[in-house]
Amino acid sequence: MDLQLKPHPQNMAPLGGILLSGRSPVEWLRAMQMLGLPLSAGEAFALPLPDSAHAWGCLLVHPLAGRVALAGPHQYCQLVHELLFIPERSVVFPAVSAAELDRLLLSRRHFWHPDTGLIELIRPIDWAELLTLPVERTSQVRQPAPSSALPEQVRHFAVQPAPPEQVLEKLEQDAFPKREPLPETPLNLLEKIRLKLYRPLLGKPGSDKPAPVASLLAKLVNRLKKTAAQSPDWVEQLRIDQAELERRNQEQVQRLVDLLKANPAEALRYAIPLDEGGTGRGANDGVFSLNLRWADLSLFGRSGPAGRGGVTLGDDKFEQLRQQYTQTAEELVQRGDFRKAAFVYLKLLKDYHEGAKTLEEGRFFAEAASVWLKYRNDKVKAAECYEKANMMEAAIDLYKELKQHERAGDLYASLHRSHEARQQYQLVLDELTARQQYVKAALLCRQKLHDPESGQTWLLRGWRENRDAHNCLVQYFGAITVPEALNETLQTLYATEVNDTNRAEFLQVLRHEYKRFAILSEPITDMAHELIVAMLPTNPAKASELRHFDAANAHLVKDIVRYRASRKS
Repeated sequence: MDLQLKPHPQNMAPLGGILLSGRSPVEWLRAMQMLGLPLSAGEAFALPLPDSAHAWGCLLVHPLAGRVALAGPHQYCQLVHELLFIPERSVVFPAVSAAELDRLLLSRRHFWHPDTGLIELIRPIDWAELLTLPVERTSQVRQPAPSSALPEQVRHFAVQPAPPEQVLEKLEQDAFPKREPLPETPLNLLEKIRLKLYRPLLGKPGSDKPAPVASLLAKLVNRLKKTAAQSPDWVEQLRIDQAELERRNQEQVQRLVDLLKANPAEALRYAIPLDEGGTGRGANDGVFSLNLRWADLSLFGRSGPAGRGGVTLGDDKFEQLRQQYTQTAEELVQRGDFRKAAFVYLKLLKDYHEGAKTLEEGRFFAEAASVWLKYRNDKVKAAECYEKANMMEAAIDLYKELKQHERAGDLYASLHRSHEARQQYQLVLDELTARQQYVKAALLCRQKLHDPESGQTWLLRGWRENRDAHNCLVQYFGAITVPEALNETLQTLYATEVNDTNRAEFLQVLRHEYKRFAILSEPITDMAHELIVAMLPTNPAKASELRHFDAANAHLVKDIVRYRASRKS
């Protein structure tokens, strides 16, 4: 048979190789490197020139040659009947069958090209014989120090929180400037001592009942009382002196109250904290003086030297101060001076709850979080404040400690840290499925884990286990938005998942789905009729369900009434 190789506009046989141009293995290797082909891409055969020992090119047998993007002088080769490689856009004429070609080529692979003629592919190139690999040498690699680089995209900003003690100390330093004491004439040391002794000796002014005394002073007081009994005039002079000292002492309290009303910012420097360091309500055995007590009105600082020592006020003065402090704090809040208002709550009233709320209202979220943590141990409120302050890492740590994993996952997601977010959401999913709350588990899968298929699996499990079965199946069908797919799913579940125990629940679900797509009303009605018929022998009242699927039938209600009456009779 005389065969010819003729040009053709299309490739009539599948591509099975690549013809690499070049006269030496070096050129072929460079071509393979340029084309991105490894040495293991396929067998390679050297193609000699006719009547010469020199190479004409190289045939690379590659089963996926058509997927290689060629460049340069290289070209594809067709593989005819798994035996004959011919250039692309050529055809063997006349056409031969596989059996004829196998007989002509003696079942051996050949390459045919007009420039080379027919060449039998006998021995592939052994690249290991041609290549001399360089000697490997051990080199020490030094890792460069981490460098700073500008990110291509800034996704979020975060504020790193300081420890609560450091935050409160900073607030303490910056809250208020230092001030000078007001000119005043408080009781001197001798007058304070006298007033201190008068009270256990003479009692409260206007009362005949003496105050209790300490055991160490009992003997001295008793002796003074015996002397006073012998000299009534002397006792009266002592009472007059005591009354004057009491008046002057109470004037100091009233002066503080008046100053708080007139100039709260100034008065706060002389205010005394209630129930701190001996200050409180009780018997009138203490002395108060309007001295400079706060060096800088810092929220968490100590009082100055003039403020040291215990002060006990009468119940009326204690309550008067408490009410005035509260009123002053409220006025400061209305003025927008939240730091000074917080000072009153935290340092004077010792009301840490209101102090933290005031800082939060003034948008001092980091400071408020520190108060919630240090003084109230309220980690929920602290986490919320850290979140408002954009201190997400601190908020996340608290939410994880509180086992509020979903909120922690939300914050991770807002930081584009999807891996950590999925870990937190998975913890929530495990808890929900352990409690058999499959509807919530499915919503979590859809909305936050972005895994609707798993959500459908949990919903179907809830239906099978009869755990909120109705809502599980409604949610399951609700996720299917294509009417054709919904109809197919309805038919499948009706055939495989409906039995005597859940037939009534499935009917209720069909009522819900009946309203979704008008195109599915007929098949859903057919299923509903079958379910109702199956339940009628044991529950005739189910006949009333027919009206939900055929509301336009005016005679249906009468038929249902007659049927139920006949069953009763």
